[in-house]
Amino acid sequence: MPFEIYSSILIKKEPDLSPAELNTISNAKIPTQDTIFLIDKNGKIPVTVLTGSSAVYFDELLRKYETHCALTEREFLELLSENLTPIHRKLFAKRIAVRRGIERHSFDNGRDYSIKYDIWREGNLFYKKIFDDRLSSRLKNEAHSLKYMHEKNIGITPGFINYDAKKGMLCCEYIEGLTLPSLLNESLQDRYDISEQIISSYQKLHEISLLHGDVSVNNIIVEASGKIFLIDFEWARLNSEIEDLDIEVTKEENPVATLFYCPPDIANAWLKRKKIKRTVQSELYSVASLIYHFLTKTPLVDPLEYLVQKEYLKNITTGPSHSSLDRLKQLENRKLVDWIKSNLMHNFS
Repeated sequence: MPFEIYSSILIKKEPDLSPAELNTISNAKIPTQDTIFLIDKNGKIPVTVLTGSSAVYFDELLRKYETHCALTEREFLELLSENLTPIHRKLFAKRIAVRRGIERHSFDNGRDYSIKYDIWREGNLFYKKIFDDRLSSRLKNEAHSLKYMHEKNIGITPGFINYDAKKGMLCCEYIEGLTLPSLLNESLQDRYDISEQIISSYQKLHEISLLHGDVSVNNIIVEASGKIFLIDFEWARLNSEIEDLDIEVTKEENPVATLFYCPPDIANAWLKRKKIKRTVQSELYSVASLIYHFLTKTPLVDPLEYLVQKEYLKNITTGPSHSSLDRLKQLENRKLVDWIKSNLMHNFS
């Protein structure tokens, strides 16, 4: 049988690192150039650092995993050179190995490479299979959300193909493009155009009573033509009751999947250990916070505070600072600025 992994490790290079991760790494005096970081998705701290020849060997090892995905580990080890064996052992000790050809565009184009799912591409189709039954409700959420949006023909997500609950496998349309972190150096006008499309996409989503639940720079893909797509609907929520649409995640693991864009009402509820109730307005706050970050290249809340989650959440509950809002004055697109401000300054009573 092919060997498998069960992990929430992200594989990142320097352009993929968040400001908080960069701060942590800088404080530890770890070089970032030509370095590969294996990062715990929950703790956001580097758990392994590969530099120099180790980083080069690791890149080669990923290709080997993909090419020889059907082998047992023993058969696989027989193929490896002396240089690759220690790297494989290190990854396997942390349960980070690839069972099947995981699509490496995530790694090459500067996106998070998460190994909680087996992900691969076949032509124009994209497959996602869970490694752990505990993730089944989240994959079901994504499948049912994509199917619902596909039927509504709103054109803001990859097209739904099919979902096999027994195998824990989702198949949808493959979208070729880049996520927002790879587009931060595009012209401001291009980022204005992308931001306006993001707002429009979320408005279309909310019009059919669906909440995305995970607003993140990594969950928006921009095609070469400039068209955007929303992806990763594991945390989707219904804003109202819709017949025959089975979408429900029973356990909240975090107040919001991407803490940078957490709205004040969610942060406050989480700090007080109250039931979290997501709304259209709280999601629009997250979208406004994301666009603020994308246009100004600075997170709304000081990323240094991200290292202490409780303090970070407290800062979010007070709303954006005057200095943060003043930063919007540098932007010439007043319509977009007004939209961002109105959603960031919403009173969550």
